[in-house]
Amino acid sequence: MHTQANLLLERNIKVYGMGTILVEPDTAEVQIGVVTQNMEAQIAQQENAMIVQEVIHSLQNIGVVQENIQTIDYSIFPQYDYVNGLQQFKGYQVTIMLAVTTSLNLIGEVIDTAIRNGG
Repeated sequence: MHTQANLLLERNIKVYGMGTILVEPDTAEVQIGVVTQNMEAQIAQQENAMIVQEVIHSLQNIGVVQENIQTIDYSIFPQYDYVNGLQQFKGYQVTIMLAVTTSLNLIGEVIDTAIRNGG
């Protein structure tokens, strides 16, 4: 004999679905790099830091908020030339990459501003 509780346990409903929403993009991410070279690593780092700060400051002046500017890469590498098979030290290269998230209508201005200020 089936009790009412057993009947409820024997019933199953499975539902599967899929949905798609199409929207027009309204934001973009731009990667901006600052590269400096110097015979001394510390000077190359200092020069790079000053330029990066100028780029960030200029982007904030056109309306990009600090939270939308992130450092995504930082590297220091010695640079060498090879002349007649001999390795010659050229100095150090420092690179900082920034990711800037902005609205699509500001993307051109972000790129132009970054380039004008050392990016």
